[in-house]
Amino acid sequence: MNPDVAKATTNVLQDVLTKGSGLLIPQKLGVPDAAKTGTNQYNNQTWVLGYTKGLATASFFGDPFNGSAARLGRNITVNGKYYPLVDGAYIAGPQWAQYMQQVVGLYDHGDFDAPPQNLIGAPLHKPAAATRPPAGRVRARHRNRRLPSPRQPGRNPATGTERADDPSLPSIHLA
Repeated sequence: MNPDVAKATTNVLQDVLTKGSGLLIPQKLGVPDAAKTGTNQYNNQTWVLGYTKGLATASFFGDPFNGSAARLGRNITVNGKYYPLVDGAYIAGPQWAQYMQQVVGLYDHGDFDAPPQNLIGAPLHKPAAATRPPAGRVRARHRNRRLPSPRQPGRNPATGTERADDPSLPSIHLA
């Protein structure tokens, strides 16, 4: 990979933690870091891949065998917090940050090299002239999805029981 492209990529991935889904990760490292959160289509596999100048690590939360859509990722309670669905920043993110906080002092954690200014904020290409889709074939390319915030346990509307004590919902306790 071209070193300038790698520097620009790091710059973008730093924004994930300051402007993107990584904002939902409550723990901050206090040193320059970059990361990317991820979630599969069923929310039953989530992850964070992140790094400092001297260490790259990953954190995973989910079903490693890619079970059914209902198996994990929806209506779960972890350490007393209810999650209607799971995103990479909700559980894998704090796991990643907690580990990195413990080991960051053992590795180089200086500033990342700055990318060339011509790669920051520059368009990748000129946009093509706007075209209309063929009549009758309108397809949505992206759907805006607001992720719910993790909530404290409450009542499960389906069973009327406390979510934290509801036997129909998985409950996971992380050490």
